[in-house]
Amino acid sequence: RKVMRGGAVIMSDYGYRDDEGFICFAGRAGDVIISGGHKINPAEVENAALATGLVEDCVCFGVPDEVFGRLAALFVVPAKGIVFDRAAVKNGIAARLEGFKVPQIIEQTDAVRRNANGKTDRRFYSDNIVKSKEIPV
Repeated sequence: RKVMRGGAVIMSDYGYRDDEGFICFAGRAGDVIISGGHKINPAEVENAALATGLVEDCVCFGVPDEVFGRLAALFVVPAKGIVFDRAAVKNGIAARLEGFKVPQIIEQTDAVRRNANGKTDRRFYSDNIVKSKEIPV
């Protein structure tokens, strides 16, 4: 009953219709980071980071900020044989996305935490990493 409205299924997911008319899942509405009035889809940021070739795995999540409300943070596992270079990752993402979507915080990690279903556990990062102050906020 919660998802049915007027005969349509209403979900809290983001998606788009591709050139061939297929509907493509792009992420969950609850994962969206609102920073300075702009909406940032963490999956879009992660895809841009992976496309640089510098990153093997990553997770994007929001962290509190007094000015913008939230900032995008990105934890990355460097690709094999690549030495972590924060500026190179940031520039690679900036070449693929609008400026407001480029994470303000980019940190290296050994692995990205996943939930029991194998999905990125963004809630873990948002709830625990920020509270423990392990990253600059």
